[in-house]
Amino acid sequence: MASPLTKGKQAFVRYREERKEVTILEICDDTVTVTVPNGSLPAKNLGVSLEIPTLEGTYCYHTHVATAPRADDDILLLRRTASVKRFDRRRTWRVPLHARTKASRLDGRRVFRAVVVDVSAEGALLFTAGAFEPGELITFQLYLPNELPHEICARVVRVKETVRDGQTVYTLGAAYHELSKPARRALTYYIWKRLLELFPTEVRGLFRRGSQNQIDRRLGLIGTPDEENPADNHGAGVSGDSSEGQAEYS
Repeated sequence: MASPLTKGKQAFVRYREERKEVTILEICDDTVTVTVPNGSLPAKNLGVSLEIPTLEGTYCYHTHVATAPRADDDILLLRRTASVKRFDRRRTWRVPLHARTKASRLDGRRVFRAVVVDVSAEGALLFTAGAFEPGELITFQLYLPNELPHEICARVVRVKETVRDGQTVYTLGAAYHELSKPARRALTYYIWKRLLELFPTEVRGLFRRGSQNQIDRRLGLIGTPDEENPADNHGAGVSGDSSEGQAEYS
């Protein structure tokens, strides 16, 4: 397989428990130039994971910030070790989603603000102030574009605690415990739409090379938006983000 580290590729940078979408601008020896991510800027020498999704999995390059970016800059310069990368093959595709919500335990006694960072057919990644424990069942409202909110029940499979700006933030990897049919269908539509936005050529190529069942298995989706032929809409599909299974979801 050709290296996914190519100019113009859409990627993500992960730092301070944040995951931001960027575009690779230039590659020169051991440095990679990307667009500046939205929000807070990483400091010089801060460790940054450069994640490049492909249809086979996610390539993760371990880098650090070579020069401290300024607010008026439009590029971020990362220095990498060419031999240090991780290929992360998961059972399902994750796609980015930045949706504010509230999360609680099943008893509903305490409700915490949260943000759903990304979703897949099996689970979701959330940032929250709630100190949940692995194995706990939680509920939250899932807000997808052009959809009414869906009530989600999920089991926490991974927790990471971080202190940011003097406040404790928890990163939760959660696997769906109960998912209604409308929620499943809405998730399927959203995942297909985002995949087509992020990787239009690659996704359409799957329809030319494989059967529908093969496509579903590779993408890890719960069926397709149009069960008869999702690629018949003028070739555009739908119209207008593991070895350890669910415990690896992060």
